[in-house]
Amino acid sequence: LQMLEEHRKRIYDDYLEEIRLSQETRGYLDHMIGDARTDMEKLQAIERELSSFTYTSMPGKLPESIGSAEEFLEYFLLESKEGYCTYFATAFVLLARAEGIPARYAQGFCVPMGESGFATVLSNMAHSWPEVYMEGVGWIPFEPTPGYGRLRYTPWKVRNRNEVLSYEE
Repeated sequence: LQMLEEHRKRIYDDYLEEIRLSQETRGYLDHMIGDARTDMEKLQAIERELSSFTYTSMPGKLPESIGSAEEFLEYFLLESKEGYCTYFATAFVLLARAEGIPARYAQGFCVPMGESGFATVLSNMAHSWPEVYMEGVGWIPFEPTPGYGRLRYTPWKVRNRNEVLSYEE
């Protein structure tokens, strides 16, 4: 039990740093989450808002004036509203932490599987996403990047326990 409590404390220490939002960014976040009451409702509202932004693989150079995570967040939310997966995952993590919810940034690959169960993994399939720690559950991935939600939240068709066929369309 002591090890479990130490592990939990480490999660909160490592993934819940203080995020200082400007008045404008705080107002935007408050509007975004609206009347959401639970952490899950807040996270779903954040995910929904960010996924309404524009995905681009060429967002251009960040302004020279951006020198902190909070400044990036304000620029992304209030000005550019476009970027690639790292922008969306970073913004989600910062917003979750601003709401007092432990969150982390994850990287890997998003590889759609065909019917064969085999796929070639290419560098352009690299992807990042946020994960949130929920007490009693563990780490839960979210998908705020526009266009990726379909892949993330699409159930698999399963003929039997040992065979995964494809994504449902």
